[in-house]
Amino acid sequence: MFYQERRYDGVKAFMIARVSDPSQISALPAQELRLKNYAKELGLDAEMYSFDETAYKEDRQKFQKIVEKIYNNKNFCIVVFDKIDRFTRDSSSEIVRLFKEAVREGRLEMHFPSDGLIYHRDSPAFEASRLGMGMVYGEYYSMAIRDNVKRKIEQKLHDGEYPEKAPLGYTNVRIKDKNEIIIDKMREPFIRRAFELRLSGKSIDEITQELRDMGLTSNTKNPKPVSASSIANLFTNKFYYGVMTFRGKDYPHKYDTYITKNDYDEIRRISQQNYTQKFQKKTHYEFAFKGILKCGVCGCSMSSYYQKGRVYMRCSNAKGKCPNNASEIDVMEQITPAITGLSLNESLAEQILAEINKDHDKAKELKEKRANILRNEYRRLSQRKGMLYDDRLDGRITVDEYDKLAEKTDNRMCEIDAELIGLEQPDESDEMTISNLLNLAKNADELFKSSKPAVKNQILRLLVSNLEIKQKRLSFNLLEPFNIIKKMDSRPIWLPGLGSNQQPRS
Repeated sequence: MFYQERRYDGVKAFMIARVSDPSQISALPAQELRLKNYAKELGLDAEMYSFDETAYKEDRQKFQKIVEKIYNNKNFCIVVFDKIDRFTRDSSSEIVRLFKEAVREGRLEMHFPSDGLIYHRDSPAFEASRLGMGMVYGEYYSMAIRDNVKRKIEQKLHDGEYPEKAPLGYTNVRIKDKNEIIIDKMREPFIRRAFELRLSGKSIDEITQELRDMGLTSNTKNPKPVSASSIANLFTNKFYYGVMTFRGKDYPHKYDTYITKNDYDEIRRISQQNYTQKFQKKTHYEFAFKGILKCGVCGCSMSSYYQKGRVYMRCSNAKGKCPNNASEIDVMEQITPAITGLSLNESLAEQILAEINKDHDKAKELKEKRANILRNEYRRLSQRKGMLYDDRLDGRITVDEYDKLAEKTDNRMCEIDAELIGLEQPDESDEMTISNLLNLAKNADELFKSSKPAVKNQILRLLVSNLEIKQKRLSFNLLEPFNIIKKMDSRPIWLPGLGSNQQPRS
């Protein structure tokens, strides 16, 4: 054997078996066996270390610690790798430097049994060259593997497949020799409940506590009660509505979703609102015209405030100093007649509903036309994306050019998806009936007069729009269907409530 000229009885040796590619995992036991036999033949005092670096970063960190242990060993020792590439593969330049330095100082020998090479302080140039060439080939092979992995990942992303561990609520499975991601049926009810609670305005802490009480656990190797940070991640992860983020870039994925893009946007709005409220001083007061009254002079919002038991409004001055102001009483006196004047009979309600239904029919027709346009655009974009990928593979465009064009195409396809979902949602206004139209108009007067400021604000948002105040004069528009009621106003129909002393005609 190539080592027979040297004697190593009782010498300390570190035997290191390593794999860093999934295709080599099955070879790890064979490496260990060869190293054990080698240590036995040389009579080495051997310590065996085995590292599977394909899945666990911890093993790479452990390898670094073993390198430091070997380098800091005060006595002469040997480190044994099965082959040269087991030493250089995915090793940092610092690790290579430390080992070579220890060899030059005569504190270390490096053995590579399967390559028939011992590298020591007195190694001739030929053996040093063999080590160098082996390191070069090992690095080339490692880079080639990385390139192949990168291409596989690019193909997966192009096909809408996520190359990493599935987020909470999903699970990685093997189906027909292929890795897939499906909804985790065990955790699905918890995740859907989490989104329902968030959309209703519940806080992260409240949702976390409820889900903990229900029994939701993490999807880690050792499941634990779900944490608040895990729940917060649910509401920021685009994966749940159909977009996967990989290395800072977004791609549409092919898997089932929990929510729509509109739900995601609403959750973001709620999260921003909750964040803002934490840093805003809460006021005891509610105002009837809060957030709906604009300044007729500069277009800024009008702010309400209490002074000496009365409510006043002034321009927020967002565009510069503006003197516009008014009292709530004056504004209320101008808008109250429009609210209290809403009264109609069943015949008029039928006419109004007929007009509304005509508009709804037209709206449906326009929505369907718009949906067809979007579907055709989506098909064209999908075909274009496939052509872009072919151009990328054939070298007609660079990787960066492909990424930019693909990202732009993906973003537009996501926008189309979101708009199509919105178009397919039922219009709540289609559910307007004569009964609830009559009830709303009949009670608007009473509701408005008797309500607290916060309820008045809700009624005003329902009935009117474009409220502006200028020189203490109010202007506004009635919303549908109440604008129709106003247009059809006539003396025989629009009457105040009848008194109790009505006499029959003679």
